[in-house]
Amino acid sequence: MYTIACFLLASTNIQTIASVNANILFFVIIFGFYASFTNLQVKNHELMFPILEHGMGPVIKAMIFPASGFIELFLLLFLQHYFKQPLKWHHIGIIFFWFVGLTLGPLIGAIVEFGPDEAARQHFPAYEEWALVSIGRFIEHMDFLSVYQWLSGTFIRVGIILFIVCDILNYTGKPKKIWLHLMPPFLILNLSLLLMKDDLFLLLNNYYLLHFTFIFIFILSVVLIIIAFFDKKTAQQNMK
Repeated sequence: MYTIACFLLASTNIQTIASVNANILFFVIIFGFYASFTNLQVKNHELMFPILEHGMGPVIKAMIFPASGFIELFLLLFLQHYFKQPLKWHHIGIIFFWFVGLTLGPLIGAIVEFGPDEAARQHFPAYEEWALVSIGRFIEHMDFLSVYQWLSGTFIRVGIILFIVCDILNYTGKPKKIWLHLMPPFLILNLSLLLMKDDLFLLLNNYYLLHFTFIFIFILSVVLIIIAFFDKKTAQQNMK
């Protein structure tokens, strides 16, 4: 069902994807603030200190994990021809600012609620934070909203990537080709993940997949920047 939903999104147009993204992101942010304010009673901000107790070494090593997500902003280059106006640096800055906020929020929340040692041992700290959320004495176990946040983010992310793939293959606006040529291999690859144990998946994700994603997109961006630079230089020489 989730795969079908992603392909339904990829089969539409960029305006639909933008509208769906805006509506879903609104509720994700609202729920995030709700969990943050509801858990104020169990937060101890003294657990954030001392800052940089072990120096910058652990910080530099950990930068690869959020960087593997931030660098995916590079994918916007593949959508530039759909924008009504050219993409500016301040547009990237605004998006990056929101990414940083969405990353630091759950991270700081996990530390001030569980402490740095316990938060480091948890596989899904955001889920554990939602487990603390309750409304009064009779409504609790609202951790299902964390699953909604994850599924919403993945839905948009996978949908945009599939849309870019369709655009590169010139399948945009051709839903039959999308469903016949892309759906079967994508579904088979995802079903194969069911055979993978949770601990193995976390190992591959934390120590291989995120690193590979960052390195691959970084090298790709550098290569395309070099190509664009020489193409621009060649065009200027031809004009002369």
